Amino acid sequence: MSSSWLLSTWIKSSKLKEKNLVILSACLSNVNPELYRRITEGKEVLQVCPEREGVHYRGKLALIIKSCKPKLIEIVTLDGSPHCYLIHASINTVEYILGYKLNKKHYVVINGEEVREISSEAVRLARYLHIIDELLRKDPELTNRLENLSLEMLEQKKYKEE
Repeated sequence: MSSSWLLSTWIKSSKLKEKNLVILSACLSNVNPELYRRITEGKEVLQVCPEREGVHYRGKLALIIKSCKPKLIEIVTLDGSPHCYLIHASINTVEYILGYKLNKKHYVVINGEEVREISSEAVRLARYLHIIDELLRKDPELTNRLENLSLEMLEQKKYKEE
């Protein structure tokens, strides 16, 4: 296994050709080093941070996938991060631009500990806030699930109690 920054990787790198590729949040190795090791073991790793790199990595990602044709692409990010979400959205966009279905899996790391697979449809749906709003109106209890995840929710709760 080797790890590189996505933007610093040559698009025709032989180490990526027809390999299992993990594209992940660069901060994951700091959040949970053991989990990072388990997720990346035996795979080629491209780290990305949309907050640091802006959206420049999208085109590079498309070129790497087109040139190297990975067997499997796993996207692993920290759940709840608006920046990390962009990595998931980007791979769906790359798939659309390339015009063919990628063998890909989306994962989020919840609270730095639990890895959970999510669907491409969930990633796509997250872009459409009016649909999310409809779901919340139908089931307001969904918001309560944020209480232990969202720092914003914890702060709001604290202010209400004061």
